Amino acid sequence: MTDNRPLLYHETQSEALCAVHCLNAVVQAPMFTEVDLANAAQALEAQERELRAAAGLDSKEFLEYVASGESAYVADDGNFSIVVMNRALEAVGLEAVAVEHPSMVASVAADPSAFDAYILNSGAHWIALRKLYGTWYNLDSLEDLPTVVTDFYLAAFLSSMRGAGYTAFVVQGTFMTPRQFQPDFDLEGADASPHYKFPRAAGRPPRRRTGRRGDGGGGDGGGGDDEESYQLALALAMSMQAASDAVQGAGGAGTG
Repeated sequence: MTDNRPLLYHETQSEALCAVHCLNAVVQAPMFTEVDLANAAQALEAQERELRAAAGLDSKEFLEYVASGESAYVADDGNFSIVVMNRALEAVGLEAVAVEHPSMVASVAADPSAFDAYILNSGAHWIALRKLYGTWYNLDSLEDLPTVVTDFYLAAFLSSMRGAGYTAFVVQGTFMTPRQFQPDFDLEGADASPHYKFPRAAGRPPRRRTGRRGDGGGGDGGGGDDEESYQLALALAMSMQAASDAVQGAGGAGTG
């Protein structure tokens, strides 16, 4: 029997690479590596060091900067900043803009489904949401499969995640056309990739993979406050969707 669901590109958590997985989910291809992000972070660090050095190598500001050893681009646990993520996205004609930015607030509030992608960050993990073939999908690398996200659930999920401490960014620009497969694509054939998967239907609970706190991609997901916040946000969003479905069902019953 032919499966008419689309095959989506979805990498599951590997070592410390959730930032890489998130970006590749957005572009729907294995385009970025940890080396790309590390190089971008190093280039940004070099630019900042040069700017700070302009005040003088013996200036108080520069000496304090050098002594701190802190980076604005990659945390001690390896989590890459949004500046690094944007540097990578710029290479493919995309840009991530915070939903709180004045240019985004009204349009996101009016219709969050009008865009093509979001990336979310908790400070410990990056998640991609992507609209493909007219349908939204949660492409979180800590879940075993992509999950269908309805338009209403998208709004509820974004609201819940932001309430749980995640920062959300709209990804905009010119997206590449995702790799296309024939409906009868042979998953066991030589052209198959383990990262191309059929999505899970909407409403079915995800199977959360175990990550580890402090991995270099910021991938927590295995416990602690970050995972608890994610699960609470997920539960709240599902509850909001269920309540909406119940109201719509009652309305339909009353007019039948």
